[in-house]
Amino acid sequence: MERDTWSDIRRMFDSAAAKTGDAIACSRLRLERARCLNRLSALYEELGRASYFAAVRSEEPCTAELVERITTKRRELEQLCTGLGEAGTVICPFCAGQNPTGSACCGDCGAPLS
Repeated sequence: MERDTWSDIRRMFDSAAAKTGDAIACSRLRLERARCLNRLSALYEELGRASYFAAVRSEEPCTAELVERITTKRRELEQLCTGLGEAGTVICPFCAGQNPTGSACCGDCGAPLS
């Protein structure tokens, strides 16, 4: 009888440890997603500044590298969302907001999602 009790206790602790590990992994992914969103916002700001100053100077904007970096960061964000089980979301191309699949407009900035 005592052996069964210890086995039950061990199973409960093992289960709790597994759930704690899952929660930690999920928290790390959420933190990484937040960092990714912040970096993506900074890249959009940098792109806006580059475009503005190119227009002020009547120059052709040198934005190809920034566009590539934004595209790479957006792919990273999509992978993080998939890892968090948020694969059913659509990322806004303007503000990187997350929206449910099938949304016509972004819930954060109002931009069209089609």
